[in-house]
Amino acid sequence: MVDRRRFLTTAGWAAAAGWIPSRLLAHDMHDMHAAPAGKVGNTLCMHPMGDTSRLPGLVDPAHLSPFVDALPLPPVLHAVHGKPLRVRMAQTSQKLHRDLPPTTLWTYGGRYPGPTIEARTGQPVDVIWENALPRKHFLPVDHAICGAEADKPEVRAIVHLHGAKVPHADDGYPEDWYVPMRDFDLHMKMLDYLHGIYPKVHISLHAGELAVGLVPPEGLSFHVRESIEKGHAERIGHGASVMNEHDATGLLEEMARRKVLVEICLTSNDVILGVRGEEHPFPVYLRYGVPVALATDDEGVSRSDMTHEYVRAAESYHLSYLGLKRMARQSLEHSFLAGASVWSDAQALHPVAACAGDRPEAASASPGCHRFLDANDRARVQWKLEREFAEFEKRF
Repeated sequence: MVDRRRFLTTAGWAAAAGWIPSRLLAHDMHDMHAAPAGKVGNTLCMHPMGDTSRLPGLVDPAHLSPFVDALPLPPVLHAVHGKPLRVRMAQTSQKLHRDLPPTTLWTYGGRYPGPTIEARTGQPVDVIWENALPRKHFLPVDHAICGAEADKPEVRAIVHLHGAKVPHADDGYPEDWYVPMRDFDLHMKMLDYLHGIYPKVHISLHAGELAVGLVPPEGLSFHVRESIEKGHAERIGHGASVMNEHDATGLLEEMARRKVLVEICLTSNDVILGVRGEEHPFPVYLRYGVPVALATDDEGVSRSDMTHEYVRAAESYHLSYLGLKRMARQSLEHSFLAGASVWSDAQALHPVAACAGDRPEAASASPGCHRFLDANDRARVQWKLEREFAEFEKRF
């Protein structure tokens, strides 16, 4: 199952290039075994369990007075094209709350939170991270954790620059993690089992947040379908690789028939996957009648918001105002809000009988409609949206 943080796998290509052992590509779960008693890890990395009897005490935030310290504002570094920025990583101490003593911290630029880097889109910036951290960690290190063995340095740094598009080699190779691809079938079996026990629990899954080159070709051919048919997803996040699925047109028809909504993340798919314009399946979903709604994915990473997503959809795909309204309505029609829909026929926009004689822009609803809206969260939010549409359209 592809998670929200995009821990996609390029294991197939990595093994071909000799980066990781080819045995990590095995999709056979029988090759993996649970850790025996007294040990932690898995077949690939197994250690004796560390001593957990003397853990350090923790501060209970519930016992600290809130809002007694000024909000720390991070300094701003202004990037200049062609001129590298230098950020020093060092150990310092800093008070984090009025009632606490100074805390030892690892900081960027000598303070926490670290600096905000302001740069212009499309202009690459080099950042030199000057490592002035001590060789000895100020906290005890559990050498039972995979990757923190006693023969490895205690202090190492891999910087993740949040909100920036960083080459994988400078970002700790997050895309090379193999588990999401290897265990995908297992994740779907788990969801299928849980769905059988809790059939009324709604399921939304990220699937198809993939592109050619991120995974082996066969990895593009099944994620969306299996997320729906085995994982019972009612909403799919991204779905950018749907046209690479086996029998893609049959899958699109199935999604339309089962009313599986796709959350379209135009900016995110462009920035992260390089999928945009005619390469994006957004217009194909519309053509096949698959419900769609716009989404930002991660506003911080994509530097976008819902307004920009609507503008991008309108400009890139020449959507009409009615088309934009339809997507906004579908986002609520296929939401997991409690209660019934306000529509008896969402396609034709026929309200339920209780509200058939009412108009959303009216000052108040009839008693029957009012009771229906009070009893159904989804219908109440849909009614509010229709009222806001009407008020907006009066201006023009």
